[in-house]
Amino acid sequence: MPASLLDVLAEITAPGPAALPAPERIGGPSAKHQPSTPEPMASAFPHRGPSAEEVEARIARAAADAATQARAEAEARHAEALEWMRAEAVSAHERALAEARAAWVAEEGERLAELIREGLAAIEERACEAAARALAPLVDALARDKALTDLAESVATLMRAEPALVLRARGPADLGAALMARLGDAAAAIRFTPDDSPDLVVEGEDVVIETRLTDWTRRVAAEAA
Repeated sequence: MPASLLDVLAEITAPGPAALPAPERIGGPSAKHQPSTPEPMASAFPHRGPSAEEVEARIARAAADAATQARAEAEARHAEALEWMRAEAVSAHERALAEARAAWVAEEGERLAELIREGLAAIEERACEAAARALAPLVDALARDKALTDLAESVATLMRAEPALVLRARGPADLGAALMARLGDAAAAIRFTPDDSPDLVVEGEDVVIETRLTDWTRRVAAEAA
């Protein structure tokens, strides 16, 4: 770990080891007190600390290490902040995308449902029209058969009530032939005259009976339209 400026300064200002006094000789002429020649201060207290150049170098290294460490910490915090901002931007984008998709799905789903409803209604309408057109001939045949049956029964009832009654009939030739076939022997009392009218009409002195097929045809055409 690089030394801090405080550690370097503490090492510089620490006192060096104390100098020991020179040992005295025992006996001999030199045992007497001899005044000694004072030594220079530099030799009495030798320099034990680092030189000024070394101090400056240590301070420069410590400052450089501190600057490097501070720069690394700043870069780490900057990278962490950038990563957080990137994650927040991605999360916000994903939320916005999800909300936009949900809104699009709801709008398109409603539009699709409306198109399906309209399509089903159109299909149902076309199916009803096709069914009406397909059934129209059958309905016409059934209506014709029922009208002829009812007319024949009414004529037979009149003939039984008044055997001498003479009736006149007019209408389409095919309906007249069908009526005569249904009446059997009673058909001899009917005078049939074919014409271009759509209905078969039977008339007596005070009686008028008709098939009213025109009304049936008009109703069927209206249903099929």
